[in-house]
Amino acid sequence: MTADPEGGDAVLNHYRLQAEEHGHEPTSTMADRTTRAREFDAVLACLDLVLPPGGAGAEVLEVGCGNGLLLGMIAARYPDATLVGTDWSPDMVALTADRQVPGSTVQREDVRALSFADGRFAAVVSERCLVNLLDPEEQDQALVELHRVLAPGGHLVLIEAYADGLANLNVARDEVGLPPNVTPFHNLWFDPDRVAATLRGRFDLVEHESVPPPNFLSSHYFVSRVLYPAVTRAEIRYNTAFVEFFGFLPARGDFSPIRLHLLRKR
Repeated sequence: MTADPEGGDAVLNHYRLQAEEHGHEPTSTMADRTTRAREFDAVLACLDLVLPPGGAGAEVLEVGCGNGLLLGMIAARYPDATLVGTDWSPDMVALTADRQVPGSTVQREDVRALSFADGRFAAVVSERCLVNLLDPEEQDQALVELHRVLAPGGHLVLIEAYADGLANLNVARDEVGLPPNVTPFHNLWFDPDRVAATLRGRFDLVEHESVPPPNFLSSHYFVSRVLYPAVTRAEIRYNTAFVEFFGFLPARGDFSPIRLHLLRKR
């Protein structure tokens, strides 16, 4: 999920260690299997809405493709689409290339200055990629660049983490005597007002009953990061039977930093 060319060796080293430890496993870059599965489901729901059946004639770009797991799922769902996966981490690029995803190419790219022509792609997917840019101006630049490579009327599936979602989560944690969660060292989570200003005039928000709401992970985060540690008086543990039991809950509140937006290029 790497995007940061300017974050120093520490960020690239983090993803090198992720590649070494997790390889092709779904836990790479996200230990929480429920979060990862729901992110993938959300991406596919968005693409189902905006791509033709089988992806016929469509070119789709995934920036920050990580180990290629999602790219492979997109290829299986849309066998007639042409896919491109990019990442800044050479270790992640190598893992994705090793998958040999049908109908795809994979290459190392700087998301702030992509090598692709204007208006090339019908859809672009960013799943927790741009938060690896540690300067808000570079995050703005990357969003403008994703807009550039989209075809007119093309769609951006944007799953990123937001600072105010973390703040809301920490208010709830404080109410039950838990310490605050912190932003990972290799991330800068989005300022929602700044991002909204960058997107304004470039994209329109797409809302549809088949697409999960922006707060699609809120209830899961409340259960796993507030309720579970409050009940057990233990550190957060991912992938527990306790958290899985409450998986039926609909999205309520705004307790997850991670949000989904489906955007249409103007």
